[in-house]
Amino acid sequence: HTYFMTLSEMKLIDTKVGMMLPFYGSALAIFLLRQHFKSIPKALAEAAISRGIAGIAITDHYNPDYPNPVHRTGQPTQAYHRAMEGLAEAYAGRVEVLKGIEMGILPGDTMARCEAAARDYAYDFILASFHATPERTFDDMARDPACKVEAVFRQYYEQVLSCIKRFKDYDVLAHLNLVDRYAPYVPDDSLYGDLVDEILRIAAADGKGLAPV
Repeated sequence: HTYFMTLSEMKLIDTKVGMMLPFYGSALAIFLLRQHFKSIPKALAEAAISRGIAGIAITDHYNPDYPNPVHRTGQPTQAYHRAMEGLAEAYAGRVEVLKGIEMGILPGDTMARCEAAARDYAYDFILASFHATPERTFDDMARDPACKVEAVFRQYYEQVLSCIKRFKDYDVLAHLNLVDRYAPYVPDDSLYGDLVDEILRIAAADGKGLAPV
C-alpha cells in the first residue's frame, strides 16, 4: 500500500508520529505532534522534501478544559514557538513549515480561552476539534452501554454546530466523524444529517476546511 510504503521510507512504522499522520501524499501534509514531543525532528522536513511535498503543518494541542485532567494541555511555550520558527527558517525555500495548533473546543469559558489563544500567537494553521462536553468525553459516552448511541451522535453534532456558530478562529474542522470511531455502530444519518448539513454550510460560508478522518 502506498501509505504504508511512505511511512516505511520515513522510518515511521510503529511510531507515534506514524500513527498520528492524518494523511500523506498531497501538496500539504499535516503532521500532528503531541505537546510532550521535546523537539521537532528535522527528519520530517527532510522526508517531506524527498517526497516532493510543498509544505508541512506541525500542530501542537491545546485542551485547557478536557474532562479528564490528565489529558489537559496548556498553550505551547515560547521555547516551542522559537523551535518551530527556527525550523521554518532553516528550511525556507526547500519546504514550507507551517506553525499550527489543534484546539479542543468546548462551550462557555473554554471557547473564550481558545479564542484568546488563537490570537495570542500568529499560528499559520488552526484545527478545531470537539472531543468532549464539559463533563464527559464523547468517546466515553459512545462506548457506554448505558448511553443510547443515537442520542450521543445527536448531542455531538449539536455541540459542534453550537460552537462553530461562535468560534471562528480556526482554519479546518477536525475529526468531524469522531463518534463513528467509538460507537458500536453508526446510526442512520437521517437522525443527525440535518445537523451535519448545517455544520458544513456554516463552515463553507466561513471559508473553513474539513480535515481527513
